[in-house]
Amino acid sequence: MLKNHILLAFRHLKKEKGYTLSSIVGLALAFTACFFTFSFIWHEYTADSHFADPEHTYRLKSNDALDAPIRFPVLPTSNAQYMEDHFPEVNFSVPVYQEGSEEEVTVDGKIFLEKQWAYTEPQGIAIFDASYFDVRSSFIVGTVLISESTAARWFGHKDPVGEKVELKEGAYSVAGTFKDFPTNSHLVVDALAIPLPSKKMKYSQGLVYVNVRPNANIVALNKKVDEASEEMDTFIDEIRYTLVSVKDIYRVQNDQGGILKSANKEMISMMAMISLVILFISIFNIINLTQVKTLFRGREMGVKKVLGITPGQMSLQFLVESAMVVFFATLLSISFIQFTGGWVLSYLHIGEFPFKMSAAFLLALMLGITSLLAAIQSALFSKVMPRDVIAGKFKLGERKWLLKSMVGLQFLVACTLIGGTFLVDKQLDFIMSKPLGFGIDNLWYIPSPSEDTDLRLLRDQLPSIPEIQSATISSGLPFVGTGGIVHQSDGKLEFVAYVNMDKNFIDVLQIPYLDQPDFLPDTGYIVNERLAVRQDIEVEREFQGQVVGQVADFHFSRLNAPIGTLLLSLGDPSSGYFTMRIDAQVKATAEAKIKTEWDRLYPSRPFELLSLHDAYLQKHHEASELATVLKVLSLLAVFISCIGLASLTGFFVRKRFKEIAIRKVLGATVEQVIRQVNTGYAIWILAATGLSMLVVYYYGTEWLAGYAYATTLDAWVMLAPGILLVVISSVIMVLQTWKTARANPVEALRTE
Repeated sequence: MLKNHILLAFRHLKKEKGYTLSSIVGLALAFTACFFTFSFIWHEYTADSHFADPEHTYRLKSNDALDAPIRFPVLPTSNAQYMEDHFPEVNFSVPVYQEGSEEEVTVDGKIFLEKQWAYTEPQGIAIFDASYFDVRSSFIVGTVLISESTAARWFGHKDPVGEKVELKEGAYSVAGTFKDFPTNSHLVVDALAIPLPSKKMKYSQGLVYVNVRPNANIVALNKKVDEASEEMDTFIDEIRYTLVSVKDIYRVQNDQGGILKSANKEMISMMAMISLVILFISIFNIINLTQVKTLFRGREMGVKKVLGITPGQMSLQFLVESAMVVFFATLLSISFIQFTGGWVLSYLHIGEFPFKMSAAFLLALMLGITSLLAAIQSALFSKVMPRDVIAGKFKLGERKWLLKSMVGLQFLVACTLIGGTFLVDKQLDFIMSKPLGFGIDNLWYIPSPSEDTDLRLLRDQLPSIPEIQSATISSGLPFVGTGGIVHQSDGKLEFVAYVNMDKNFIDVLQIPYLDQPDFLPDTGYIVNERLAVRQDIEVEREFQGQVVGQVADFHFSRLNAPIGTLLLSLGDPSSGYFTMRIDAQVKATAEAKIKTEWDRLYPSRPFELLSLHDAYLQKHHEASELATVLKVLSLLAVFISCIGLASLTGFFVRKRFKEIAIRKVLGATVEQVIRQVNTGYAIWILAATGLSMLVVYYYGTEWLAGYAYATTLDAWVMLAPGILLVVISSVIMVLQTWKTARANPVEALRTE
């Protein structure tokens, strides 16, 4: 029996090649999108799996639920001991912290600049899964554990255990290695060391991890932690603390930079929503085509009912047909996944691919779609009555309003996605082309925060490198990093961005003056407009220095927030960032000469010349990734909608073959036939595209409101998607109808 059902299903699918191909391709693309989306979401929601006891491990943080004016991603590490001493619910508490933005590590005479070098205590590795660590000697003071990739970078194929690495404060012995932390970890470290006694620890700032007892009431404990905040060490008195589970930190918090990382929450929600939309569009295609198929298989079902087919047998037949469509769609989807998988996984930063869970998801999706399609077909064909078929009154498939409305819904969604893509692109272009208030082009910098590297020596060599137009040394740069000073008044707190600079800084960055001094003294402050107009901040009194000038506002952080207050301090810094203005045409020559001088002056320190413009682009990398994903998924939605419309139009043209022939015999032109056949669908598509404009306007306005600097929602952003889809759908419908309209009417009239 099953064999007969399979043979019959294969015959029907082979007979309706257009329907079959449209269904398989549409489902395959939807399966592929859903597969990658599920893999990405699963990856993001299973973050920090390398912690030993994630159910009972928390991180001490400032309480974001309170209306505090300043958020600190780090806090005094002395609170780790306080948590153990004052809360019996705590098993143990350990700090993980850095001293500075990077460590200069010397291995066999070669210097490495490590930005993920962190310090902890001997019990620090207890918070991590033991399987991640291979500790082969005592993890004690003066030892370090390094990641496998770091071990390969430092020592090659040599066993690193027992080897010595030199830091400024002394030598550390490698006690073991650990697997590279997963890409979905909120904590990113390449080395965990127990500091030498010579390393200053008293005022360290970093992360505090707390492991609580299984029977602890976390709500009650958090209340006690909040109440004890005044007794704990804080940067400022107003900060209050809470415990956040490590299971939630990656997805919920927004900590970025240094050894901290967080999820791209906007990407998660966007991919989930659009992938579901694509799946629904592909299912709508099959539902529409299934309704049309009832016109051609109605007589077959009617005859089978007369011959005694049972509802169960009919359902089994449709189940087999649906299973075959889904099966072939899955095979095609697997091919798509194999072909694009490497690029997609790399783009989404998925380190370890969750193959088992993704395969289980795809299998569940296959079974669910198969059952759904079988149920839809059974429901449609159950209404086929033998007497109606025999009498020629069967018209189930001619519920055109339902077909047209579903086509309209598909194009409404597709048009909205395209409009959203245009808007995201326009906003990204607006941000990237927005005047920054200083000349960012042709600016190159060398980061060197180590005080042992006196950048003034390199500055003295500028006359020997004529390709360098100008140069400056500063403690911070726009989009790279600035320090901060806490301003407090009337119980309110805020950060004032702070940069220590030499006298060339403003000229090199081409920042316009609003109040330019006749000459720059050796010390003093220059403020930006935002700080100058603040009546509540008395710069000279609060920061103990004279204001000697004022510059126009310029962007020194991401453009998703307004320009803040900025304090530029005149001095003669020796470390930080060596910034140069170099013309692009001579950049290669200049770089070679700079490297020669660098190697002569600092022979043991690596040379790294970076573009400030690239740093600016990196600040908006997440928005760029989101735009790319939106484009790809929108194109998939449009493509699936179009192949569904092509198949649907082809079915109806076939059904109306005889009607078209009669119209031609009566004198209708090809143009009149095309217009008559396609007018109904054209009206629904036009209505859908018109409605999509309202959707794009409503949600686009809300989305842009979240940006401090937003582009305008121009009419073309809403009109262009509609025009594009109307043109595409018109071409599809015309081409499908044209061949039939050009055929000899005698051929149609001679058939029964």
